[in-house]
Amino acid sequence: MKPKNSYLLLLFFLLAKTSFGQDHLPQLLMHGDTLTISNVHASHTFLWDGNLQLLKIHLKKENFIHVVDKPIPDFFIQNQPFAFEKLSTKNSYQQDYEQENAYLKVELIAKSEALQVKYELKMYESSGAIQQTISFKGKPSSGSWENQKTEDNVMIESSQIGTGDETRFGYLPGFGQHASYEVIQFKEATDYHDQPVQKLMISPFRQAQKFQGNLIVVRSADKPYTLWALKQSPISWSQPNYPGFDFIVSNNGVNISGIGVESLGLNEEKWIQGYSFARSISKNGSYHEQRDWLTYQMQLRKYDNKRDAMILANTWGDRNKDGRMNETFILEELEMASQLGITHLQLDDGWQQGLSKNSASKAGLKWDDWTTEDWQPHQERFPNGFNNIVQSAKEKNIQLCLWFNPSKTDAYKNWERDADILLSYYVDYGIKVFKIDGLALGDQASQVNVYSLFEKVMRETGAEVTFNLDVTAGKRVGYHYMQEFGNIFLENRYTDWGNYYPYRTMRNLWNLSAYIPSSRLQIEWLNVYRNANKYEEVDVHSPLKVGLDYAYASTWAAQPLAWMELTGLLHGVSEVSNLSEVYSIAQKDWHHSVVLPLGSEPSGYAWSGFWMENKTKAYDHLLVYKEASDQEMYTFDLPNSYSNVKVEYGTSSTTLIDKDKLNVEMEGKYQFALIRLEK
Repeated sequence: MKPKNSYLLLLFFLLAKTSFGQDHLPQLLMHGDTLTISNVHASHTFLWDGNLQLLKIHLKKENFIHVVDKPIPDFFIQNQPFAFEKLSTKNSYQQDYEQENAYLKVELIAKSEALQVKYELKMYESSGAIQQTISFKGKPSSGSWENQKTEDNVMIESSQIGTGDETRFGYLPGFGQHASYEVIQFKEATDYHDQPVQKLMISPFRQAQKFQGNLIVVRSADKPYTLWALKQSPISWSQPNYPGFDFIVSNNGVNISGIGVESLGLNEEKWIQGYSFARSISKNGSYHEQRDWLTYQMQLRKYDNKRDAMILANTWGDRNKDGRMNETFILEELEMASQLGITHLQLDDGWQQGLSKNSASKAGLKWDDWTTEDWQPHQERFPNGFNNIVQSAKEKNIQLCLWFNPSKTDAYKNWERDADILLSYYVDYGIKVFKIDGLALGDQASQVNVYSLFEKVMRETGAEVTFNLDVTAGKRVGYHYMQEFGNIFLENRYTDWGNYYPYRTMRNLWNLSAYIPSSRLQIEWLNVYRNANKYEEVDVHSPLKVGLDYAYASTWAAQPLAWMELTGLLHGVSEVSNLSEVYSIAQKDWHHSVVLPLGSEPSGYAWSGFWMENKTKAYDHLLVYKEASDQEMYTFDLPNSYSNVKVEYGTSSTTLIDKDKLNVEMEGKYQFALIRLEK
């Protein structure tokens, strides 16, 4: 017989789901100390006795059930054994903003003599993953929870097996000593790195091993499913209180390390939040795995065409910095933007009264600290304020966007003032897109305050705002932290420096798109007619040889960023306008669903592509790119079977479909095609 609280919980959820108007929201069921959170995709069962321990995960469609052989608590602090007891269990359906996805939130609080711990578990309707966040209350203490350690490599004369029993805030079960693990590490500061994704395949050993990364996957040849965990934090070196690793791998499984909280930062009255992680089960195969962790991430910020769809232009890419920034120039840029099909025009550094140290003007000195007056429109450059350029933008159905660099003083203590500055531009001028630059998030207080800045702006605008989060230098948000606030400004590449190659930019997109929704990435394309003399004449990969159309189309799986002064584009205006029209129509089918990389990794000589799933229509899409390959035909292995294909745009002369195999033929170098795959 079920205990009474099971029936009460079921009644609560029936009433809650009716109020949300949905029948497929996740459910919670408790039976004594056993807690199960489930939806139509998966169920996760835990032991909740003051410690939270995963017992099993069930992938429902395939009926795969993984029972944890040796359950252990998700939260553990080395050398500080806390005896936790349950304090409270709460649950509710929530929706952060009207246009966002609803989710089930389960809040579990436990206490010991010295510490309170709160677990917040979230599950969305469309993903089988559960996000888990841990927070703390307690007295500050001098002892460190996580110490940076190196491998001792001393002689081993004992049969004792290393357990990896160090501080953790999450646990991913293993498949024993014959399993394999894949760790995916990410790099930001893309001004210095051109390989944002690095993968490492490892086997567990009798001694625990430590690795850096944001995603870890465990597989075994005798299992038809995989388990994975996504740590939702900045990349390794940008995390405060970082122990030097994110995952500890042993035969028993994976400890998730780097909580982001230091015991000295605790507060007896206020919850101090650590990082989150997501944990789930997937059917074997890269398509199923990638689709599942991408689908989960897409729940964190629901793609809204009105808010998130953009073909954005930013003038900084022509290296004039702010040398031409004034009202007349922006009015001319708006006129050209309307001809090219650009939907958003961004005023980068230099629109504001307080000029930065990156300004073309010698008067520019600002960077770390700003005043409210600094963030007024520059009086000489914009003597009419923004009134004239806003009016022109509205007439052309173009959104104006602004660059902003929050004040770093005392760990962003002026975050609320900075939020009010952005809100004033939203209210006064209807500006809804802000590029956030210059962040330095190396400490806990900075991360909390910057998060508060973003959250306040989102809350007071009804989540109408998009933040373009720059990851080109410094300690920024990375790729899996603060995803709910906008998209990622990925790179600064310049023909002036001879470091812009369309295939290399697409390579970074192709690699990242397996682990981050491509709709969250701004990918640049430049004016290929500039600085041809910076490239060798025989270089077949030079922007001019590749061509303007290919450079633009190579960004289509993501959010295209015209990284140029539009008025400097003296050739190809009608060509770009036509491409913008094609993209604007097609992307409405793409960015609501999963986009996966197919073919070979772009190398300058590859056949590459992106598969776009469309769950609501009778077709999917495939973007095909042929680089400087001598191979005129290529066979793509598709995730699904199709009955027919149609080339909607591009240069493909022959296509032949055989269920899940597509043969594509193209002549010449650097060609592309948009192909409809009919189900």
